[in-house]
Amino acid sequence: MEGPSSFQRALEEKLLDAFHTLAKCREQLEQAAHESAQHDGKSSAKAFAQSLPPLAFEIAREAKELIARAEEVVVGVHADGEDFS
Repeated sequence: MEGPSSFQRALEEKLLDAFHTLAKCREQLEQAAHESAQHDGKSSAKAFAQSLPPLAFEIAREAKELIARAEEVVVGVHADGEDFS
């Protein structure tokens, strides 16, 4: 098989956006980890810590979306009669 299967193409189409969003979240998380060293024991640590929950919620939301999209592809493929097990 030279080209990707219909299953692989469907996964790419459905999941690529979520992967890109999660990659951006990873970069933000790595940046936050780097910045956290600057706030260690300082009064600015509280404000910095309050900025983290939105990032955590975005990661959780995107991970949930990724799983939902993957399940759509898998269920759709099995409904079409293809078996990849």
